[in-house]
Amino acid sequence: MNDAATNPRTGLTPDSGTQQHEPPWLGVHELTEFLFCPRAGLLCYREHRDDTGQEFDGLPRLDYLPDFDTIDLEVTLRQIGTQMQNFMAGTVAGAFGLLVFAAFADWRPAAAIAAAYVIPLRWYAGQWRLVRSLEEQLCQARAARADEPSLPLTEQVRVHWWSLLNAGMVAVEYEDAHRDPELCLQGRPWRVLHRGSQRIPVFRKRSGPAELHEQHFIRMTAYCHLVEACELAEVPYSVVLFGDGYDGIAIPHHRDDRQPLTEALDRARAVITAARTSPVPPDGPAHRSLCRNCPWGQPRRCTDDEAVESSNGLPGEPFLTQGPDGCIYRSPCGDLAGWVPPTERAEWLGLC
Repeated sequence: MNDAATNPRTGLTPDSGTQQHEPPWLGVHELTEFLFCPRAGLLCYREHRDDTGQEFDGLPRLDYLPDFDTIDLEVTLRQIGTQMQNFMAGTVAGAFGLLVFAAFADWRPAAAIAAAYVIPLRWYAGQWRLVRSLEEQLCQARAARADEPSLPLTEQVRVHWWSLLNAGMVAVEYEDAHRDPELCLQGRPWRVLHRGSQRIPVFRKRSGPAELHEQHFIRMTAYCHLVEACELAEVPYSVVLFGDGYDGIAIPHHRDDRQPLTEALDRARAVITAARTSPVPPDGPAHRSLCRNCPWGQPRRCTDDEAVESSNGLPGEPFLTQGPDGCIYRSPCGDLAGWVPPTERAEWLGLC
């Protein structure tokens, strides 16, 4: 493979990802990005992000809690409880030592140490609030009524995470993606619910309103097909959970209706094929409103080196825009298509 054959705008080579005319492999998340917007799909395909079974919604959570598994909740509560007990034991011993030092030596250093102790106390207060939150979630999990959709499922029905688990299902997190060589498709649901020969793939739609669109239905069809093909299991439906809560929707799976999935794969691969050689970027989204919060179009401030090395509009170079504040901005979608995506942040910065 030679770098001269690389399309300077898309970063793809004419035969990138193919072997003996095999279609390019696609991840389920990449496929849904193509459905959302061909440009977003191409950028996601070029980056090859791993599928985690949940929507990417900006920065990863730094306050992760094991709030979807009762065993993890109980273990975490015990660990935090032990930490708090050790903290209190150390506090009592330290307070006694300070009192002795203040009484028989000098009270001023002891007073300074006591005043500084407000920082560890703030940590303790935060742990106390965390324990209360985890205990509330654990009570909610144990109190949930055991319930699940009746089979065969013919329409979408509302479900509750704890009700499904209390009905006897076991949530399993997979380390590796399912792969289907026939469709050249791979993906990993967030969790797969197990019971006997049944498997229920679960996806978390963590951002946006609690509603589903074409890309979500295609995603769930893809997960169902992959789990069904790889595990030779019965997959009667899939589940989508909304936000960071426990409410969701069960979507019926019709194993004989793979046409929407194969058509979506064909459309995505047509974009990839064109992008390998054509300098023309793929079409944008059907409605510009989809750009408003798209992460691929969010402008970021450029470094001085980036600003010097670019001359706008040339394939392979950053597409830079100067804002009213005098700063230079760029975005992945802007570099790909040579434009300023009409995102909410770009409008706020006065870039478009």
